[in-house]
Amino acid sequence: NMRQTEQVLNHLKITGSISNREALLDHAIASLSKVISTLRADGYTILSTWRSHPITRNRYKRYWVTDKNNIVKEEE
Repeated sequence: NMRQTEQVLNHLKITGSISNREALLDHAIASLSKVISTLRADGYTILSTWRSHPITRNRYKRYWVTDKNNIVKEEE
């Protein structure tokens, strides 16, 4: 969905990272991993790391970019 990829890119440009919870609550995106896969297939470099919630200790994946001011597609 083009709208979802644009929403995630915009979120990354503003904050530098995004989690499943943020995608769901802020953008109504139920499958962030699918959107991230689409962006990666389109040439965007998006990294990920596992984190633990400080209170619940639940593990979650946070996706991030190295430079939120310079999110560009990799050249083919």
